[in-house]
Amino acid sequence: MEVEIKETGPCWRKRRYVVVFMAFFGYLSAYTLRTNMNVAIISMIQKNNVTLSNGTIIEDQQYHWDKKQQGYVLSSFFWGYIVTQFPGGFLAIKFGGVLILGLSVLLSAVITLLCPVCAYGNIWLLVSSRILIGLFSGPMFPSANAIWARWAPPKEKAWIVAFVFSGTIIGTIVGNAISGIVCATLGWESAFYLFGALGIVWATAWLVFIKERPELDKCCSEAESNYIKSVLNVPFKVVHPYKAMFKSLPFWAICVAQTCSNWGFYTMLTQYPIFLKNALHYDVKKSGAVSAAPYLFMGLLLNLGGIVSDIMINKKCLSTTMVRKLLFTISLIVQAIFLLAAVFVTNGPLSVAFMTISISMTGLAWASQFVNHVDIGPPHGSIILGISNTWGTLGGILSPILTGAITTNQSLQEWQTVFYIVIGLYCVGVIVFDIFGSGESQPWVAKSE
Repeated sequence: MEVEIKETGPCWRKRRYVVVFMAFFGYLSAYTLRTNMNVAIISMIQKNNVTLSNGTIIEDQQYHWDKKQQGYVLSSFFWGYIVTQFPGGFLAIKFGGVLILGLSVLLSAVITLLCPVCAYGNIWLLVSSRILIGLFSGPMFPSANAIWARWAPPKEKAWIVAFVFSGTIIGTIVGNAISGIVCATLGWESAFYLFGALGIVWATAWLVFIKERPELDKCCSEAESNYIKSVLNVPFKVVHPYKAMFKSLPFWAICVAQTCSNWGFYTMLTQYPIFLKNALHYDVKKSGAVSAAPYLFMGLLLNLGGIVSDIMINKKCLSTTMVRKLLFTISLIVQAIFLLAAVFVTNGPLSVAFMTISISMTGLAWASQFVNHVDIGPPHGSIILGISNTWGTLGGILSPILTGAITTNQSLQEWQTVFYIVIGLYCVGVIVFDIFGSGESQPWVAKSE
């Protein structure tokens, strides 16, 4: 049995925190590549008045896509994304999380630069490019567990995971807000060129300067490397007990909870800018900023949820199981209440305020969801996350298509139907997770070691 080595020295000299901050910006970049289309499409299909040389004013529209076609464009990312969730866990374990995350962002960024050219061709070239971005983005989340299995001491893992994953939220804010501004001022193509270029810059720096393990990093001191190795127990080979895992109710509770929660998240992620534009009549520049606001509060709640969870568990105020269920339940119930209120008020700013509260509460659900994989199966976190996120991605595929089919006239009544579906799924997720969920390591984990 190894003895834990006490760590000394100021925190700003710790190499692992450089890895943490770089990873944060990596997930931020990845989400700008994912969300820029949600705002850019508004400018792409927008009708504008054009004055001809003879003084005649006509209405012009660059892309004449109906609601069904718009749904395909918005959901196509997830067609590819769902395919590489499960394989992403294997790739991260075999080749290393650092390499897989870097390549994931790099390849996604390169294809993003080509999106305007594809759109000039036809809608199906654009859809194909978004499918490829989804394929390359799929391993992004499973790779995280492989990285922190080598770099994050157990006492720091909760806040590290919360902080790094909050980069996805900040990326959503940046993607929505900046896309709205550049689309309105420089043209919709600029949203793809800007974030594609920044993604390539980040991926290059990550792949050059960040290493898979502390002992391979020349910038990591020997003292820090020895400390991390002394507190981590990383087996050279892990046998995944798939048969026992698939028979486990807590495992399926995670899958159902993530599917229901993600349906609402992806509905808001892809449809909220369109709802603001067509139902509440915000212009594209303003809708980008307004649709980004909820994700700032979501990021704050994600980090707050992680800190509060650690305090309650470490002080033994509640069991890990109760903490996970409490945060998840509060999150989805509050989301459902304010989402219902948002579609029944006639006041635009009040509806936006209710929507902001609803979306921001997703942060508490994530503070429970993204650590629960490691709770029930510590050595198998990457694989469990890959499987559950495969189910969770169904919302990203089906929701935009279903929403496009429902909101053919963009009436408030049609949007209410869309949000009723989200509310119903939130209720299902809470019931299943509260009954069958767990925060404890499962018996099949011990048998697999």
